[in-house]
Amino acid sequence: MRTWLFTALSAILWMSCSSTGAQTPAATIQSLEEVWNQSRIVADARQVADLLDDDWKLTHVDGRVEGKEPYVDGIASGGRQIQSIEVHERTVRTFGDVAIVTGEALQRGYRRGELRVGRLRFTHVWVRRGTTWRMLISQSTEIKSSE
Repeated sequence: MRTWLFTALSAILWMSCSSTGAQTPAATIQSLEEVWNQSRIVADARQVADLLDDDWKLTHVDGRVEGKEPYVDGIASGGRQIQSIEVHERTVRTFGDVAIVTGEALQRGYRRGELRVGRLRFTHVWVRRGTTWRMLISQSTEIKSSE
């Protein structure tokens, strides 16, 4: 039920963010960032795929680079299970058809059966093609404890 409700709400938000409505580009990106995080938490691989540009690349905290297909497959198969994402800071800057999002988040989840918890700084680059925004680049850097 939770997944169905989220999917329905995401579809409505996605349609409003993809249209030429009155919402500012920065507000649209803020909304899409929320959909991005929630769709990963509920493992909605289709929604995740819809948010990502076909050329999307993720640079992980360890320097590995992953493309759209393997990332979405990991969500669909359950190999990547994100339990929570707490965004503590987020800034959106828009430059025409490009938006750059930076922020800090605490993320908890499993990857290939291994629990991972970390504070991250992240950068997302979104591009608008026509009336639709898609994420093109995602990069995360782990914040190490100073203790």
